[in-house]
Amino acid sequence: MRLRELRDHVDRRPFSPFRIYMSDGSKHDVTNPNFVFLMRSTMILGLESDNEDELPDRSMYCDFVHITRVETLSDAGR
Repeated sequence: MRLRELRDHVDRRPFSPFRIYMSDGSKHDVTNPNFVFLMRSTMILGLESDNEDELPDRSMYCDFVHITRVETLSDAGR
């Protein structure tokens, strides 16, 4: 995955939630662009708490080399 492609998803207005698929088979939903921090080759993703209005409780690092695809949530699962 490239930085530009991820930035396009994060910066889309209006924002459209998306799902990232990782090489280990895991998937993570990005429902708030404020919970994403992009770096040159890594994305830090804030993992949402049970309360949607709160800041993330924890985070995870996603190296771009391990992101296999990105889909908008409306397209995911089709």
